[in-house]
Amino acid sequence: PKLIEIETNEEKEHDVVFDEIKNIIIQGIRGAKYTIWVAVAWFTDRTIYDELLLRKKEGVNIRVITSDEETNRYLIKDLEEQFEVVKIKLNGNNRFHDKFCIIDLEYVMHGSYNWSKNATSNDETWATAIDKDFVRKFADEFINLINENK
Repeated sequence: PKLIEIETNEEKEHDVVFDEIKNIIIQGIRGAKYTIWVAVAWFTDRTIYDELLLRKKEGVNIRVITSDEETNRYLIKDLEEQFEVVKIKLNGNNRFHDKFCIIDLEYVMHGSYNWSKNATSNDETWATAIDKDFVRKFADEFINLINENK
């Protein structure tokens, strides 16, 4: 038998944006086919929530990790009713501060941008990557956060 050639040229793509970050997040969510894992400290943006809800209605599995703080009271009940949610409690002065989203375990978005109503008026950064090793590190962190905060 002839050996099957395995492609070793892994597709990698990295980008960073400083404007229109909310649109990049929404486009990433819209591209999801199977899973969306969200880890954001503050989640109060109804438009992004609505995009997640649309993906859920299409069968996409969605998990959310967010901080268990008063700032998130605006959407937390809706998030908990619709998605699997893990809330991370404030630990002394140490607060949950991550901001990343993994799409289909193939694509990651991360940066300083919280998914909050106020974030659009801040100077923020948002990086995106299609890079299996890079995505795997974020996925490992997501699973660690889930396991540590159940």
